Amino acid sequence: RKKTWYVCHNRDPTAYRYQFQDDPFLSPRTSSEFTLFSLSQESGRSAAKFFINNNPKLFTKDFAEPHIPCLMPETVSLLLEEVSEEALKERIHLRRVTAAVDMYDQLLQAGTAVSMETTHDLLDLIALYCDRNPAEDGGPQTESSESGEEAKKKKGRFRQASYFLNATWKENNNAERIFNLLSEKDTRCYAALIRGMVRHGAYARAFSLYTDMLNNRITGDIHIFNALISAASEVREQYNERWDLITELLKQMNQQKIQPTLQTFNSVLKALRRCGFLAKTQALHTLSEMKALGIAPSLASFNHILVVFFRPGKLRSSGPGNVDILQEIMSEISGMSFTCQDPDDVYFFCTAMKICLDNKDLELGYKVHALVEVGENRRLVGDPYQQSIYYGRFFNLLCMMEHADVVLKWYKRLIPSVFKISQLRSYCVFILFLLLFTPQQ
Repeated sequence: RKKTWYVCHNRDPTAYRYQFQDDPFLSPRTSSEFTLFSLSQESGRSAAKFFINNNPKLFTKDFAEPHIPCLMPETVSLLLEEVSEEALKERIHLRRVTAAVDMYDQLLQAGTAVSMETTHDLLDLIALYCDRNPAEDGGPQTESSESGEEAKKKKGRFRQASYFLNATWKENNNAERIFNLLSEKDTRCYAALIRGMVRHGAYARAFSLYTDMLNNRITGDIHIFNALISAASEVREQYNERWDLITELLKQMNQQKIQPTLQTFNSVLKALRRCGFLAKTQALHTLSEMKALGIAPSLASFNHILVVFFRPGKLRSSGPGNVDILQEIMSEISGMSFTCQDPDDVYFFCTAMKICLDNKDLELGYKVHALVEVGENRRLVGDPYQQSIYYGRFFNLLCMMEHADVVLKWYKRLIPSVFKISQLRSYCVFILFLLLFTPQQ
């Protein structure tokens, strides 16, 4: 029903976003106001949710018809206090890392055997949150350590040195201790630790544990190989050594009869971004191999290809034919509707529009934006920060290359519904454009 309504009703370009329409007077007009308003809204929701969840006895009446579970208090307090496997499962479900480890130790001291399935879940929990409760760091970080130039710049401004120290995998932590206590270790146990080590920066230890797994004649799984491929560039210095390691991992996958997935190929393409002169040739070969296996590339796949071929600082000096790769990609995916299959999918449109802007290719910029407007592709432009970057680049391209009347049409279409001119460069470009090209009365 929601999709049908979305298709039948066009977006009102003069209206603010739905989330800001409750109070038109306070609707944000700049990017900074947008951020402040959004954070204030989310802060209020979080405060209300915290109060409801911590005082469930005050909110027992359910007035909603039909029942809406998300509006009722969630179970956030521990109900089982006795030492049992059910109590351990409850702590794992509530993501109480410290409490779950304590309960596991009490079960071992009492001589109670813990099922392998519960042990798997416990190892996954500890490895995911790096042996800390989620509240201590605001939740797990993404596995990607290189998820986009703009995102790194944005996040890098606010991170302190203590963040990097806290996010590091510590040797002999509870995950490793529990792992070493197991009499029988299977693939899932190794996968939990290897993925956790890669996620939290212990790349050399991850490969060491993988070698130990092979020595014990235990077969890996697709998650182990995906994690190791993404970490290959961190444990080798030379470009050819990095690619040799990736190739060796792929050969071992084939020997163990493990079929690669979309994430496998995306991990290879992302690793190639740090393989220097080998990147371009091997990236195209990887993309061809991907299609030969019947695996459709995602937007993240194409984004990695663009980053390989368009290095920062070399876009303008690479010649008139330097947009051929993007032209081929747009010819292949034009008119397609995408769903998010990889966390890096949201960086494609920003990268593509940057190439169009730096090469002053208006026609290609229109093709990229036309793809954004297909189906629900607009969701894949990214968070509000990335959206401001994308639309800012698109608007700058219009101001530089398009006629005045066309730019004004786009202005009415994009502002304020999806974009706000708050960045100094965009604002100055637009004002200069109006002064130069708007007819005098």
